[in-house]
Amino acid sequence: RLHMCALTRDEQQLLNYYDAQRDELIALLQKLVQIDTQNFISHGREAEGQDYIQQWFSTRGFKTARYAPDSLPGFTDHPAYHPGRGTDHRENITAFYDDRTEKKQALMIAAHTDTMPVGDPEAWRHPPFGGVIEGGRLYGLGVGDNKAGLAAGMMAFKAMKALGIRLSGSLSFTAYVDEEYGGGGGALAACLAYPAASYLNLDGGNFELWLSAIGGGVFRMDIKYPHTTDTASTVFPALVQVHDALQVWKTVLQEKLAADPLYVGSDMHRSALRITNMRIGDSAMGLNQASLGFVVYTKDNEAGLRAGLEAVLGPVRKRLADDGFVLSEPENASRFFEYGSIDPNSPLLLSLEQSIQDARGRGAERKGACLSDLSIFQRYGSPDSMSFGILRDFALEGGAHQPDEFVELDEFLDYSKSLCLFLYRYLGGRKG
Repeated sequence: RLHMCALTRDEQQLLNYYDAQRDELIALLQKLVQIDTQNFISHGREAEGQDYIQQWFSTRGFKTARYAPDSLPGFTDHPAYHPGRGTDHRENITAFYDDRTEKKQALMIAAHTDTMPVGDPEAWRHPPFGGVIEGGRLYGLGVGDNKAGLAAGMMAFKAMKALGIRLSGSLSFTAYVDEEYGGGGGALAACLAYPAASYLNLDGGNFELWLSAIGGGVFRMDIKYPHTTDTASTVFPALVQVHDALQVWKTVLQEKLAADPLYVGSDMHRSALRITNMRIGDSAMGLNQASLGFVVYTKDNEAGLRAGLEAVLGPVRKRLADDGFVLSEPENASRFFEYGSIDPNSPLLLSLEQSIQDARGRGAERKGACLSDLSIFQRYGSPDSMSFGILRDFALEGGAHQPDEFVELDEFLDYSKSLCLFLYRYLGGRKG
């Protein structure tokens, strides 16, 4: 259990700045929410949001760089490159706190600009791009996932500069593209374009410290019957057999995650395998074909995951073949996420942990991440990487990827304060 440390005069001034500029901080988050930055897998609408972010930094005297991931030398040959995402024209923005833009950065903080699609507009009580404030909450598409991270990172730069803070260590901030749907190209480009000793991804949840990047990914399978049929009932029993086999495997995955205290009781533990869609035919056409999509959370590598899948699906595949059905091999519908974890005694982690305690008067729990670009930062940036954010769990009302997504404004203020205090301390801030 951490004890609070006394704040220095400069640290207290930083926190007081946020109280004085609370309305400006909230207005910044509102503005980001009001810009449509939806991700549609093969393309995205991040450009207007990136225009705003770049201009915001430039008008405040910060140098910026703008680059499409595919423009980096060797990017499309990188083992983590995920094609078909439009990353030849979807651009990252990296801003620098001072002139040290060519050296390896001491720390990069990062947040993704893209959001999930709106979905059914009728499911939203508040307009998805409204940035409506009601009952101490700010509502909007992507407000927690991850525009709160964008706003907190941007405001930290402004707050420190307004108070004349110089940093001993170099600091950059990247607003990156294509995180949703398992993209990863924007995060990978940030690591390759501006390497850093450490990375703090602001795409975390629940005011938790996410130390570990869970592995896994999104998969799909097809079931085909060789003869035409006029009813979905022909393929439905085969679809049920595959579904039930996956549910058996889910318990195996849950048992493995139960051994890790970072994941016990988490969304990943509870939903170690999530069925995302089941479909037979297409609008009463092709009723002899079915598809099934699912998400897996695991600490295994891809070979281990596929071996586990085959152990439960092999017998089903044989039974279905005897009845004339063909069950395809599982295909990756996203990149495969590699498991990783930060050293629990990392100075990055310990400094952030203490800063949270001192900024808000209580600490933050150590947890594991969901499928996110933390896996990219830890594997291709630096193992000294983690996530910290305030998106709400996916299964919660108003959570990430849900209609009427929201953040609590008091929590957002505490989050922003905690981040800025950490940056000041970790990077040797001083007045000058």
